[in-house]
Amino acid sequence: VQCRDDVWISRMALCAETGQLDLGEAWMQQMLRHGVQPTRQVFTALLGACAGAKQPEKARQWLQWMLDAGIEPDAMTFTPCVDAFAKSGDVEAASALLASMQNHAVDPNEFTYATVINACAEARAPKAAEAWLETAKKAKVQPSIECYNAVMKAHARAGDAEGTRHWLRSMSEDRMVADAVSFNTAISACAGGGDDSVADAEAVFAAMQHARIE
Repeated sequence: VQCRDDVWISRMALCAETGQLDLGEAWMQQMLRHGVQPTRQVFTALLGACAGAKQPEKARQWLQWMLDAGIEPDAMTFTPCVDAFAKSGDVEAASALLASMQNHAVDPNEFTYATVINACAEARAPKAAEAWLETAKKAKVQPSIECYNAVMKAHARAGDAEGTRHWLRSMSEDRMVADAVSFNTAISACAGGGDDSVADAEAVFAAMQHARIE
């Protein structure tokens, strides 16, 4: 018996928004007890609740349950699982899960890459952030502005102002239009590092004004 996706997905999405993972799992168990076959979309919504609650192992368990049930995953299924590990600070597990998607014939999308790159930024791992952005480009996935900003953030958090400015320049080379977050990240990275750094920050600010970014 197939469940009504609109009802169950709405319930699971509400759990994700409110952080009520226990309630989401209870509803899932209720479906299973009554012989209702959850669809991929319902599982995806529950995995989103796992991510919202920062429960990566729960996400891994439900993903495995779905796979064992023969339900084919897609990128939107894996992304909240990756996000769950990313939010818990486990960059290695998040990266490994993204890499494992190929084993299920699933290609990561820009949201999956952005999730891992942002996790690298939070972990002050600019080299890993750069590597994932380059991986996305090689896979013919156009990285979003959020991906570039996350790489810049990784350099900024690592205290690498030059790396931050390098990626600001790279954005224009890759035909990506920098936004206020891009410029402000570079300015913040440059500020407070002595006279040369202040001059660099002023130069970035001037470029921001020239681009008419507020």
